[in-house]
Amino acid sequence: MRAEIRDLELAFKSNGQEFEAFVHDLIRAVGAACGIAAHQINYDRRSNVADGGRDIIVRVGGQGSSYGFIPDRPSHWSVKAGEEGIKPSQLKKEILKQEKEDHPKVRDALLAGETYVWCAVYPATVDQRDKMWEAAKEVAEELKFPADLIEFRWQDALRTVLNGYPNVIPQHLPNVDNRWAGVRLLSEWRREPYLNTPWSDFGSRAALVTRIASHLRGNGAPNLLHIAGLSGIGKSRAVLEACQSDVELQGVFYLQRYQDLTQRIERSLQGANRVYVVIDETPLHVVESLISQFSECVDQVRIVTIGPASRQRVISSREIVVVPEPQTEEEVLAVIQAPGNGLSETVLRSIASLCAHDLRLALMLVRASLQNLALQTVPIVDFDGVWTRLMSLYPNEIPDVAAYRRNYQSLAVAIDVGVEGEFREELRALARYFGCQESDLLVCSNVSVSCGLGLRAGRFFETTPHALAIDAFRSLFRNHLRDRLSEFLAVLPARLQMKFLERCQECPDGLREEVAARVGGVFLGWLSHSNVSILTGREASRIFQAWAEFDPVRGLDWLRHAIEIASPEQLVALDGEPDGSGGWRGRRQLVWLCQNLACFRENFSACEAVLFRLAQHENEDIGNNSTEVWQSLFGIVLSHTELPFQDRFPLLLRRLREASPETVRLPLRAAFRCLVSEVIGMAVPPRVVGGRIVPEQWRPSTNGEWRSLRRSAGEQVIEAIGQLATTQRGVALNELTGQIRSFRDLWLMEQLRGVFRDDWLTPDIRLSLVLELQRGIDTYRRAEQEEGQPTHPQVLAQEAWLAALSPKDLATRVQDSTARAQHELWDGDNPDSFYAGMAEELIVSPDTFRGLAQWFDSPRASAVEYLGFSVGRRDQRGNLADIITDWLRADQCRKVAVTYLNGIAAAEAKLPDRWADVLDAVEGAQPELTIIATLTADVSAKGYERVMRAIGKMAPPAARLLRGFAYDRWSYVLSDEQQKVILWRLVEMSDGGAAPLVGMDLIHRWCHIAKKPLDAQLVPAAFELAAKAPQYPKDQTGYNWRETLRLLHRHDPVRVAEIALDVMTSPESHPWRFGDENVSLLAECAAIAPDQIMETVGRYILNRQRRTIFAVSVYHGLFEAIGVDAVRRWVDNHGRENLRWIARHFNSPGRNARGETILPPLTEWLFTEREDDQEAFEWFLMGRRSGARMWSGNQSAAKQAEMQPYLHHHLRRVREWAQDEIRFFVNEDARFREFEDESERL
Repeated sequence: MRAEIRDLELAFKSNGQEFEAFVHDLIRAVGAACGIAAHQINYDRRSNVADGGRDIIVRVGGQGSSYGFIPDRPSHWSVKAGEEGIKPSQLKKEILKQEKEDHPKVRDALLAGETYVWCAVYPATVDQRDKMWEAAKEVAEELKFPADLIEFRWQDALRTVLNGYPNVIPQHLPNVDNRWAGVRLLSEWRREPYLNTPWSDFGSRAALVTRIASHLRGNGAPNLLHIAGLSGIGKSRAVLEACQSDVELQGVFYLQRYQDLTQRIERSLQGANRVYVVIDETPLHVVESLISQFSECVDQVRIVTIGPASRQRVISSREIVVVPEPQTEEEVLAVIQAPGNGLSETVLRSIASLCAHDLRLALMLVRASLQNLALQTVPIVDFDGVWTRLMSLYPNEIPDVAAYRRNYQSLAVAIDVGVEGEFREELRALARYFGCQESDLLVCSNVSVSCGLGLRAGRFFETTPHALAIDAFRSLFRNHLRDRLSEFLAVLPARLQMKFLERCQECPDGLREEVAARVGGVFLGWLSHSNVSILTGREASRIFQAWAEFDPVRGLDWLRHAIEIASPEQLVALDGEPDGSGGWRGRRQLVWLCQNLACFRENFSACEAVLFRLAQHENEDIGNNSTEVWQSLFGIVLSHTELPFQDRFPLLLRRLREASPETVRLPLRAAFRCLVSEVIGMAVPPRVVGGRIVPEQWRPSTNGEWRSLRRSAGEQVIEAIGQLATTQRGVALNELTGQIRSFRDLWLMEQLRGVFRDDWLTPDIRLSLVLELQRGIDTYRRAEQEEGQPTHPQVLAQEAWLAALSPKDLATRVQDSTARAQHELWDGDNPDSFYAGMAEELIVSPDTFRGLAQWFDSPRASAVEYLGFSVGRRDQRGNLADIITDWLRADQCRKVAVTYLNGIAAAEAKLPDRWADVLDAVEGAQPELTIIATLTADVSAKGYERVMRAIGKMAPPAARLLRGFAYDRWSYVLSDEQQKVILWRLVEMSDGGAAPLVGMDLIHRWCHIAKKPLDAQLVPAAFELAAKAPQYPKDQTGYNWRETLRLLHRHDPVRVAEIALDVMTSPESHPWRFGDENVSLLAECAAIAPDQIMETVGRYILNRQRRTIFAVSVYHGLFEAIGVDAVRRWVDNHGRENLRWIARHFNSPGRNARGETILPPLTEWLFTEREDDQEAFEWFLMGRRSGARMWSGNQSAAKQAEMQPYLHHHLRRVREWAQDEIRFFVNEDARFREFEDESERL
């Protein structure tokens, strides 16, 4: 919804009264957004009352108003709709003293320092505006007040501000051209037939209306209020009443369903300064998503959503109001009395008593009673009477009432029934079971829709009103299903079984228990063997989930028992992998089931037990697997359960105390999550589970309570760990070392230190503890130095603890320091400086150095390279030379030995000959070590020769080792000839594909470092490597392959194109085949040799085994780079029947900045010279459909507007293309709507 200047002119130019009303409403809208109350804005709509030159008065300043529209001091507005609005003489007349029609209060206001706003809609040029400003300055000078107290609001300013407050537009400009598809105005919304009954206040409806209006006019989070309730209880009517009874809300926007909130509308709403929106038919489960979508504009966008709820206890929250159905017959009576005027009191009361609080059904019964004079005094006795009266409304549509009722009851057996396409089998199944014709049920559904007794959603039919459908189900269940339920359920397709269960969930309490008992008996009979393996498949597990959510007592009891007796092999086999249908196998449904039902206090224990057992045999590597969900159940916040933390945590401690060595980590990690303040919860569960609204989750009442609970939990965890058996305690202490920060933040360092007793510390636990203490201390010390933070008292305790654990002997100190990663070596120096002192100690302690060999080879020694370098750089006398030589000969302590040599080379600027001789000596026995050490430490011609000799002695795979030639100084040392030898050696290697990738990596690095094109000597080898690389696509992106081809394309563009096309047209679906980079590479080749590249591409098009990709993908830009002439020649030479393979890749017409239609050259050639080639044109159209497109619905209106200029183009093919675009978008919108209608039903 957007207004243009022409809209303002058409509506208000020379229409003063309407323009005044418009400006007043716009001021009120802007004022409301910046806190100006309505009573501070004075305006008299009477045109026959003199206003003293002040059409509108704003008594206060509008601090922070949009675009500065309302001045920041009190203001007096003169609103001019005619030409006088741009005349300087009129401005002077309004302010200066006049013999007639003088306005002294305007002058008084200006002299008091208040603002005078001149607001005009008449078009004014820049010169005319300048003259008005000059007149304002003359007036100000004459009256002695600052000239800037006079401000102007011209039509462009009004347009800009108005579009920031789009709700004002429909009130005054209802005929604007630029409207949002799917958005209705208040005047359109109130015409809905189900809203035409007079407003009736009963129960708490008046308070609800007030709350809705206050929310829309309000500010702050939450900016979305959801009104939930059963169908037919007057939710929409209450929201409508709130909007139409409040002047500020008269321009509210209405969307009939949440799917109408397209991306375009969403962005428009988010860009507004203030906008009110009502969205109907919004399920509870999308409310959180909508809140998130508009969370950044809580003051600008105010939303009310309306949606269904379930018949159960009312649970409201800050952002959700669950509207109860009319609680008494008196409340129903209050609603139907006005539309039922003419019916006797007894008739109205009978309707109120039998409509089951469904106002929609009640109003239908009122209408049926009114149209038959004989029924106006005859009360309805029972539901048979309800049916009889309803049927009297449709004598022509429903001639055989008995047959219709039987068929209607059959269709009411489930929430909805598939009646078209692949879901038609559901209708057939019902027809077979109930012994009727499929066509009879279909006719019944169609008649029901036309009579308002049902609705169609895509390929599904649903019986309505709700109360009528429930009564039909009750009658069907008790008369035809109760004693044959197992037989009935067995013949239903899987989806229909689930929808039957959802119908059961809707039953009122008495009927629900009766149905649950019978359905439970059937399911427990089917599940009699307690074998959880039967839930491995997707369909079985989905049906089980639907039943267990409906009947959690029986469902969870069976599941808990089945999970507990299952073998580990069975639980591992119970996976949640995708099953190829778009869904997941059994475990996924069971985890979701327990996650959902754990929200309810009474189900928590059973759900926790199931999840804990599944977590012990975890087989899903995802963020919401059974382990993560189980651990989240014990969070102090974001647990999503109503059970208080104080009732959950003892269970977790019991799990910890009873844990085995294999399972102790599970409860430990769950307990640790309770201690931190940075909490990430699981996805928010559905708002409705099994027909019950999910209760509000428990949470601490204050941050202080949250911290207190965290600290108490930390104390209990420490105590529980101290009581564990030896093996479990060892595992727990090892895990506990990683949680020091959490305990420090809770001031529990003294208690934590107490559980790390000296006699419980193994060397591994001690080392982990030392590292974690040091990390925490370093973090705080950095903060002190960088941010000036004071020392945390608990950090001092940490330092004291670390000092007590610090060793005196050199070997242990070496282990502690080299177990730290490089980024942890923080003392203001680099790693070499960090290890300098320790290196000097080791140089004079060779026995200690040799004794550390086992440590140096251990995976925990993560920083030994830095120590080795530091030692080598300082061992000038060779104290450790013999040890290093021994290690080189035995290939022992490789990291230390290699970096020791690197340190020596750094100290002497090259590797000394004595060490080069050592490497020569070990080359035969240890070729891999020799290559690594040489590439690291001996960057020289001799080193190059040694590497090339040693690589010949290596068994495949060995190419990876040559990648070292790409780094450090090698790129500068190697000659072009040496680089060529290296590449040809890689060409000759056969090692599973690494060689080509290494070669291309070397080429890329060498050219990048030298900042020069590929040397001609390297081109032949580079082509060989690029041609071989696609045979071994270990690099999924193919980046270096394409970069190599780019370096080669100037040497031989045709061969580069052939290599690229071999990949792009590979029948085996090569991972490098897709991507715009391939097209841009071919385009670069085409820029050099267009005809040759066209011939090359053409060979692949003519190859029946290769050309399929040209009919699947779209290569925009490829043939444009080749050019019209080359394409034309190729088509002429090879036959016009081959044009189709090329045409689908041509670009679409477009428009330039001046709005002129632009045809890309190839497209113009196709549309003119080849206009008669219908097949090529159809392939061109198909090319518009290929590629990824995110469809959000309601795009056809925008596409139709976009295509309008093309529909009148002089070229026929342009017009046909535009028509096809519109047709496609209309069809896709329809498909999208069908998908949205059906998505919640599948």
